[in-house]
Amino acid sequence: MSVTDEDRAFARETARRIYHNHLARDRAGCDANHIAQNLDYEEALRRGLMAECAFSHEFGPAVGRELRDDGDGGIDFFLAFRVRRRVQRFPVNVKAKSVRFSLEGLIRSGTHLRVPVREAKPQTIYVFAVYYEKTDDADVLRWEWGRTLIERNERRIFLNGDGAEAYVAPYQELRDLQELKGRAEKQFELALLGGQQHEAAP
Repeated sequence: MSVTDEDRAFARETARRIYHNHLARDRAGCDANHIAQNLDYEEALRRGLMAECAFSHEFGPAVGRELRDDGDGGIDFFLAFRVRRRVQRFPVNVKAKSVRFSLEGLIRSGTHLRVPVREAKPQTIYVFAVYYEKTDDADVLRWEWGRTLIERNERRIFLNGDGAEAYVAPYQELRDLQELKGRAEKQFELALLGGQQHEAAP
C-alpha cells in the first residue's frame, strides 16, 4: 500500500503549518532550511511527509510517531529491536527523493541515499524513499544504519543542495527493506507475547 487521499491532505496541511511556523520565527532563513534548493520549501516538506506516510503504512503498529509544528528534529519514527537482552528504540529518518520520470531510470543514473554530514547519527536508521511526481505518490524502498554511512565516509556536495557535504551510499548497496520490517514485526510480536525471546544485536 502506498499513500491515500487522506495522507495527501495530511501532508499538504502539515507542510503548510510547519512552513508558516518557520516563517514566523525566521523569515530570512526559512527557505534556506532544507536540502533541495530546486524545490519550494513547503513543497519539499509535503513530499517528505508523503514518504513518511508511506513508511507508516508499510510498518503499521511497529512504529511510534510524534508530530511537532516546528518539524521533527531529524526523527520521523522509532523502531524497537531487542539488543543484548533488552529492548532498544532506534530513531528512523525517512529521506525522500523525487522521481520525475521512472524509478528504473533514477536507479540506473546512480542514485544515492543522502544524509547531511552535520545531522548523521550512528544509531539512526535512514530510509531511502521516493516521491513520484507524475502520480503524487510515495514509497519506501531500502535503508541503512547511520554508523555505516559514517564509517564508509563517502561524501559529496550536490549542485541542488545547500553547499554542505552529505554522506552518500549507492542505492544498490543499501539494505533490503524486508530485513528492517522483519525485525520490527518480530519485536512487535514479542511485545504482545511478553517478549521472552532475544534477538541479535544490529
